[in-house]
Amino acid sequence: MPSVRLPIVLCVVLVLAAGCVGVPEPPASTERDASFSATNDGNETAVVTVSVVSGQPVGYRVTDAGNVTRTYRNATTVDDLPPRAVATAVSLVPIGEDVRTERYTLRVGEGVGTTFDSVGRNVTLVTVVAYPENPEPMRTIGVGSCGPDATLTAVEILIQQGGLIHESVSCEG
Repeated sequence: MPSVRLPIVLCVVLVLAAGCVGVPEPPASTERDASFSATNDGNETAVVTVSVVSGQPVGYRVTDAGNVTRTYRNATTVDDLPPRAVATAVSLVPIGEDVRTERYTLRVGEGVGTTFDSVGRNVTLVTVVAYPENPEPMRTIGVGSCGPDATLTAVEILIQQGGLIHESVSCEG
């Protein structure tokens, strides 16, 4: 009879061990929603453009105050753009596989808020503030990343009196 008990005991041990090990859970998502807000407490109308880019840009679309848009293919960074095109630009939008862009015209005293859904790790953020009524409208360009181990969670731009522009970027991870 001992030979019958051994298979039963082994079967019970295997069932218990399988229950303890269990099925592995899928890894937690690294994507987060990223909030964006911009407020114009400055002296003149401003155009604010924000782009979230996954991967490397393969070019830029540059729009001037006359609403003329030029495409610069193979410009993988803002530094690759012609200086005159940047100085007269109202917005710069990266071109790539996964680029999400929002553009807002904010009169004095106006603000805006939105959310970029499901932002992954290691995205590049491109922000632009320009004054379209100025002969050289470009005021500031911000380009940055939270890095390969972090996720963008918030961007805030505050345009202040006297032309000061404050930008805050938050990352998690």
